[in-house]
Amino acid sequence: GPAQRALRAGDGTVTLARESTHVDALEFEQLSERSTRESLERAASIYRGPLLDGFVLGAEAFDDWLQSERQRLHERVALALETLADLQAAAGSYPEAIQTALRVLRLEPLREQAHRQLMRLYARHGRRAEALAHYAHCAATLQRDPR
Repeated sequence: GPAQRALRAGDGTVTLARESTHVDALEFEQLSERSTRESLERAASIYRGPLLDGFVLGAEAFDDWLQSERQRLHERVALALETLADLQAAAGSYPEAIQTALRVLRLEPLREQAHRQLMRLYARHGRRAEALAHYAHCAATLQRDPR
């Protein structure tokens, strides 16, 4: 059946057969590597949060790997969204670019690059007051948690 086509067992291992399964994390990675507006928009639509969110196996080696993968994908999505915001702005889609930059900040409130990007986007879109207000917000945020 479908499960038998999706799994391969041998030599003490069980793996997924890529041709019989769909793994959104792999699709996200492939799309984010392309760095085109279309591929990054699709990648952004796929990313829903941490890899296997809520899943706990209780095996130290697996849990360490999972934590590492979550962190790696988290950084990758932040970079993909920053690149997407730049591409949207280059195409003159400032409202979309601003929403994308705000999404980065929801993922990582202390990401200074994303704060700078959002201020630039507001300014380029003629929203100077919002750029200045965001500067004040950014400064306050970083003072509260300087990490």
